[in-house]
Formats: sequence, structure tokens, C-alpha cells
Amino acid sequence: MKKFIKNSFSNRNNGDTKSLDLKEEFAFQDFVDYAAIGIFKMNPDAVIEYANQSLAQILDYKSRSNLIGINFKEELISDSADWEKIRAKLYKHRIAKNFIIPLKQNSGASIFVRVDIRAASNTTGELSHFEGSVTDVSEFVKSVSRIKKELQSVKEEKNSGSQMIVPTAISNKYLSETIHKLKTPLNSIVGFLTLIEQGMFNSEDELKDFSHKASVSANSLIRIIDGINQKLDGSEEKKPEKKIEAKTTPQNKKEKTIEPKVPKEKVKKEAAKHEHTQKTSDTAIGNSSKNNEKDHSNNGQKILLVEDNPISQNVEMRLLKESGYSVIAVASGEDAIEAVKSQKFSLVLMDVEMPNMDGIKATKIIRKLDSPVNQIPIIAVTAHSSMKDREKCLASGMNDYIAKPININFMKMTIDQWLKRNVES
Repeated sequence: MKKFIKNSFSNRNNGDTKSLDLKEEFAFQDFVDYAAIGIFKMNPDAVIEYANQSLAQILDYKSRSNLIGINFKEELISDSADWEKIRAKLYKHRIAKNFIIPLKQNSGASIFVRVDIRAASNTTGELSHFEGSVTDVSEFVKSVSRIKKELQSVKEEKNSGSQMIVPTAISNKYLSETIHKLKTPLNSIVGFLTLIEQGMFNSEDELKDFSHKASVSANSLIRIIDGINQKLDGSEEKKPEKKIEAKTTPQNKKEKTIEPKVPKEKVKKEAAKHEHTQKTSDTAIGNSSKNNEKDHSNNGQKILLVEDNPISQNVEMRLLKESGYSVIAVASGEDAIEAVKSQKFSLVLMDVEMPNMDGIKATKIIRKLDSPVNQIPIIAVTAHSSMKDREKCLASGMNDYIAKPININFMKMTIDQWLKRNVES
């Protein structure tokens, strides 16, 4: 869809409208003018030569004609440093994507937008113009800002003294459950933004659907944080309080030995190794331009995704399919066991926190099945990313783990590593 808009837009500006009759021409113009995003074209000096009506509405102009002749970098960009960053990206890569910056509206107010710009060349290879899009992300930025303020407030309260008052209900179990609740919508937000950023949508309707689901997840995250605040300040229900040292953590009861037995030192070593690997991948892999195209090298590799949250399942399915994998999804540990019994899978991505039967128990049962089913690689997908949680996953018989929110590059690297091992064995 994006390529269609760009190609059609370029053709229109080159005067190539032979393939469109008058009716189609008007229909296309109407589509572009009132698209969900603002569309523009500007000369090498950043002077706007074309703008659609949606851009005029975003920037609070009466008509798109009022934007013609305005210098984008001097009259619309609030901070000149933002343009320098965009310009540097354009001259190095010919494209600048996903820049979230404030733009000046006609009223004088500022609005946060996401800007994507491409540098176009003429037949001699010289820069002819810039073309791109502007998306209003002001509500999303407000949500993120609110979350940051909430977290900063909690951090300041924690650092205000050596001791703090906490309700007796705040236990290790409560904190663990809260972290999981926070990371579940966060995983969906990151996933849908990854799909949007890398252009993994087939139509404007699908783009709107991704944006809507990211917004729903963001609102869910805000509600969870509000609930935490109520619990911390005691407004939800008054409970006895006790003083504890800020740096101390209540010890969990000793857990029963988990079968199959795995040497404790080996488990710790593996957990530490994988934690280092994920941190390295987050900074080293980056978002390669190759990610904008589907990787078909994984065709024939069938993956079972086990995820009980519908939105998380939806975004993880899409990320996997866009990476070239064949995927089937189930929503419970029981269904996962039945699936591996009845169908042949190359690998299982197992959510850990699920009702009735969690991923840990499901993995133990799968490991007791007949060969070769019991040898299938199982990768934990978990919001619980502490060293102890990772050791628990490995000790249960899982081969590896991926922490939520999911980094698409790390996920693909981990999956490919185990698929390769599976083929070689």
C-alpha cells in the first residue's frame, strides 16, 4: 500500500496519468487528500510543494494550499536539531523512518508526530525532492509521558529514605504478578509498533488496526499502573502496614525439586549466558533495512506458538509470519500438549504464565512423551526475566527463553539457532 501511494504520487507529479481515466484520477486524489496520514512533497531546500488535506488538518491549516511554499525545516520543525538528525539519515540512507518530533501548528501550539521521509533522485542521480508522511502520535506520546512520570514518582519515593512504608500485601508474589501484568500489554505495544515501523501491513485498514490495538494495550497499561498506585497509597483498601528496609527482599519458601533434574551450576551458567546474549542483541543487531522485507528462508519450518493473551498472540503470530515462519497458535498448556501429539512441529514458543496449566507444567509433560516428540526444542516466552525465573525455565526442560517485551531481532536469532540445531541433530 505504501509503495502504491509513493509510485502513484511520483507518477502524478511527473505528469504520467495516461493509465488513469478521469474518474479514477478523482478517486485517487480523494483517497490521497483524506488518507489517515499526512502526505507531502518538498524541494531540496525543504520548501513544501505538495501537501494533502490530512496534513493541513494535522497542522491546523484551513486548506492544504496554505502549506504550499512553507519551509518545513524553518517554519514547522520546533527544534532545528531534529531536522539535522533527519537530514543526516537522509543523506546516508536516503530514507529517515519513525522520527517522533514536535511540529508547529498554525495556531502556534505544538503537536507530536511521526515523520517518515524519503529522498528522491532524478535520472542523473541528483537529489530532486523529498517526499514523505506525517502521522499524529500526540495521544500516544501523552500516554508514554504519563507512564514515565508515574515510574519516576515511584523511583523518587523509593530513594527518599533508607526506610519506606509498604502494605503487607506487597510481597514477592504480588510484585512478580504485577511485572507480568505490566509486560503483557507492553509486549503488544512494542510488537505492533515494530510491525508499523517496518511497514509490515498490507493496507491502510490494517495499519489503523495495528494502531488501535497498540492504543488499547497502552490504555490497559495505564489502568494497571493506576491500580498499583491505589494499592501503594492504600486508597484501594486499608490494610495493616509494617516497616521494612528498602533494600531487603522477603525470601520465598524453598521450592520442591523440579524434574527432570538439571545440575544447578549448569542451569545458572546457561541462564547467565543467555541473559548476556539478549542484552548484546538489543544493542548490536539494531533494525536492519532488510527487516522491511519478508524472510522466506524459513519456509517449511513449522512453529507452535502457545500464548493465552489474544492481543499478544495476534502480534506474535504476525511477527513470526512476517519473518517467514509457518505458525500455528494455541491458547493453553493443555492445547499445546495435544498439538505436539497430533502434528509435527520444528519448535515450540511457550508462554510461561497461563491459567490452569502454565508453560512450566506443560513442558514437563511434553518431555515425558515418546520420542521424537519429547526432543522438540521449547523456548520460553516470559515476562518474568529475573535470573531465578530463567533458571526455573531451563530446569523444567525448556531449551531457551525470550523475555517480554519481545525484541524481533533477538527472537528470530534464538529461533534460528534452535532450528539449525534441530536439523543438524
